[in-house]
Amino acid sequence: MAVKTKANFYRLASCFYYCNKFFGLAAFSYNPTKRKFSESVGSVAYCLLFLVFTFFFYPYLMYQFLLFLEKSFSTNLGTSIGTFQSLLQWLTLISIQCINIYDRKDIVVYYNKKVLYDKKFSSTIPEIYRKKYFLSMLFLALIVFVFKLLSGYILMAFIVQKEQNIKPFLIIYLIPSAITTLTGCSFTMEITCLQFFVTQINCSLKKLAVELVNFPKTSSEAQKMILSCGISDKIDLFLIFHSDLTKFIATFNRLQTRILLFYFTNKFLELIIPAFFKYLTIAGLTATTSTADIFANSLFNDVFNIMELIMMTVCTNSLMNEMSTTAKILHEFPVHKTDDRLKESINRFSLQILQEKRPISVCGMFNVDNTLLYSMISSMTSYLILLVQFQLQGVGSSKG
Repeated sequence: MAVKTKANFYRLASCFYYCNKFFGLAAFSYNPTKRKFSESVGSVAYCLLFLVFTFFFYPYLMYQFLLFLEKSFSTNLGTSIGTFQSLLQWLTLISIQCINIYDRKDIVVYYNKKVLYDKKFSSTIPEIYRKKYFLSMLFLALIVFVFKLLSGYILMAFIVQKEQNIKPFLIIYLIPSAITTLTGCSFTMEITCLQFFVTQINCSLKKLAVELVNFPKTSSEAQKMILSCGISDKIDLFLIFHSDLTKFIATFNRLQTRILLFYFTNKFLELIIPAFFKYLTIAGLTATTSTADIFANSLFNDVFNIMELIMMTVCTNSLMNEMSTTAKILHEFPVHKTDDRLKESINRFSLQILQEKRPISVCGMFNVDNTLLYSMISSMTSYLILLVQFQLQGVGSSKG
């Protein structure tokens, strides 16, 4: 069962690799048979081609979007903020692709080290705990990506159904949305994989604690010493795994921190500006009539945007909580029943956790956890109110 679960786990993770590969976000190659990542000139060339395409062709799409805004809104404010969102998305796409190409060597080293870590980890802890939860989280991330992409296609299909001249560019126009969404879902996938390792360590530690508690009271001192020494050896081994895992999290954070800065900034506007457009539609400040289909699909698209953010923040918060849980489990060990060696192992493990505790942050400005979600909701509400006030006060006056 464990082998089958691992295989399903790897298949779902591989789906994200191939999606990243298709959209020019993986400037390296992967051999699924050997489970080895390597640098690839062809992959770099493909990513550079995608980057050049984004740099030169996306401005044309921005121009088409600007024409659409001009036709749709009777106020300059709606057109202006829509144009600003497009410019920021263009900058975000170029930046994410450039960072992935520039960091490709470090990314390859990171993934290869993680594969070796997984092999050692699996040989030490063959049993898999909470397997359904982790498979469900990976599957959910993949589903959110697919449905977000589909909702974007459906929304754009309704918008351009009367604009025959831009229909050929429908698929190309939605590439930016796919890249940003894939960035968020891939982040969730990697965080889930890292949490998987922490959970296995914690569940194994709990099992050791129960084993120590249930040890027969009638046992001799020699038997207690043998058991304590065996548990001490395992705790020392888990200490090494936990320390290596902390380094993986720090490395992943370093590789993702700049990407996340662009991602969250773009996602912030991706949620607030469509919300303002809906207000303009409801207030009757659009030059064209918005059908119920367009409005409903726009809301559907926003729902998946929000789900994407919730997944990222909740999974990261769960990872940090799981890391903190390790110390709590160690404190639950019945130290009065242990010898000095086991006490020393527990104290050393606890001290290491205290020294290596680091949150996942974005350029040191804010942490990726549940507080980020609350802050974004609060900020989006404030800025949306400001935009509505600007509109009511005539900051974006009506055209002509």
